[in-house]
Amino acid sequence: ILIVAAGTVKLREGNAEVGTLKKGEVFGDLFQEGPSVKITEVEATERSVLFRINLPDFYFVMAKHHELVQGLVRNVTNKDKKVVA
Repeated sequence: ILIVAAGTVKLREGNAEVGTLKKGEVFGDLFQEGPSVKITEVEATERSVLFRINLPDFYFVMAKHHELVQGLVRNVTNKDKKVVA
């Protein structure tokens, strides 16, 4: 799982660019629609902070911290909605 905390990165499979991630976006098997792509390279296009979490560790944390699961579900389901104050 890749999580962009700051900046923008390009995802590549071999020589082919398969996508771009911006701050707050996530890439990984759990978050993809359709067939997953094997990312072989990540290139920062500006100053960036990227976290990489392996899937077993992610599952372990989710199993032990239910509040994180609730926050994850809330973030995924409200991705395109804007909060008006």
